[in-house]
Amino acid sequence: MTYRKVGVKDINFKASPEFLKSVKHETDRDLERDMGGVKVIRKQLYSREERIVRALEVIEANGLITLSDYAYINNLSRTAASMELKEITDDKTSPIGSMGSGSHKVWVKRKE
Repeated sequence: MTYRKVGVKDINFKASPEFLKSVKHETDRDLERDMGGVKVIRKQLYSREERIVRALEVIEANGLITLSDYAYINNLSRTAASMELKEITDDKTSPIGSMGSGSHKVWVKRKE
């Protein structure tokens, strides 16, 4: 936000429009406009089955997997990882089940 009025104790100063135009003209010729970054939607690196296998490898090694771990190993956002794990655990034939709730939720190998 550009401030066009400056106050110091009981003295007020407001720049004239001509002065503002001249300053803008002087600074604009030396500055370049930079376009903001563009977020690119990337194709997922692994298929759903590959992501499940990768999760099972972590579960075999550690006994459980957290949401952050699942998101990290499969290069997903936490939101996408959460939605996918919910879909996986809702399927009764999948090898992954969940325990706990909220921030303490973890995913483990489903007992057969």
